[in-house]
Amino acid sequence: MRQKDRLTFTRQAEEFILSLGGRKSPDQLYTLQLDTPIGPLYLAPTADYSPVLFTRWQDPVAARQHGIDCNRFSGKWNTHFPNGWAVAECLDTIRRVLTHTLRGLEISQESPEKTALTH
Repeated sequence: MRQKDRLTFTRQAEEFILSLGGRKSPDQLYTLQLDTPIGPLYLAPTADYSPVLFTRWQDPVAARQHGIDCNRFSGKWNTHFPNGWAVAECLDTIRRVLTHTLRGLEISQESPEKTALTH
């Protein structure tokens, strides 16, 4: 991914998260915070090497009780994208994952995207 595309990915992912009601996070590792019915979700879109949406649920127990397959100890729930993906493909997946999660807070155990690795 070219430098210009990496910057575009990060900027547009942040804009989308803010449009969902996200805000700047006080957390030093995660740049954004999205308040949800089951507690805060911390997010950090980046494309230093390949596009990634780093996320962490503050309360992993509650997230897992609502069907979110995050790390049971840390609450990490990251989405990694293959390096060859276009910016639009990455952003479309982020939109679908976050919109689906926020609507029902129930997500299947399968990844919402065949080739994106959510964990």
